[in-house]
Amino acid sequence: MTQLVQWIARTRIGRITAAFVLAATGLSAGAVAAAGPADAATCYGGAKVVDIPWSYDTFYLPASGTWSTSSRCEDINLKLTDAIIDYEVRVCFFPSSGGMSCQGSYKKVGKSWKVIASDVKDGTKFKFQFRDKPPALDGFAAF
Repeated sequence: MTQLVQWIARTRIGRITAAFVLAATGLSAGAVAAAGPADAATCYGGAKVVDIPWSYDTFYLPASGTWSTSSRCEDINLKLTDAIIDYEVRVCFFPSSGGMSCQGSYKKVGKSWKVIASDVKDGTKFKFQFRDKPPALDGFAAF
């Protein structure tokens, strides 16, 4: 069992596999022995489906409104499952005091999970900003 837990913690495919197993069996993250794999499984297991249609006319995701982080993830993660190339993305935050504050740099996101912002407080409002207007894409966001 220890080797399995180490494999799950060490590999991205292990964390994704754990997320699917948890979702399929209905187990909670607390049923997994190690905190690292359980955290990843819970985070990715609750990922939001991202659908960017051809008619998308903004650089922001979501196009209107914001998303809020949860206790499920410590980070804001994104993957674009049908991306042919990597896209440059950053997170823009919307503090309760008003306005918008975006990260200084963009991160390249493709078909694999990518942490866009780390150690984000629960309840933080945000949206993704693409450097260039994205084409039609599908993917997942975990936050």
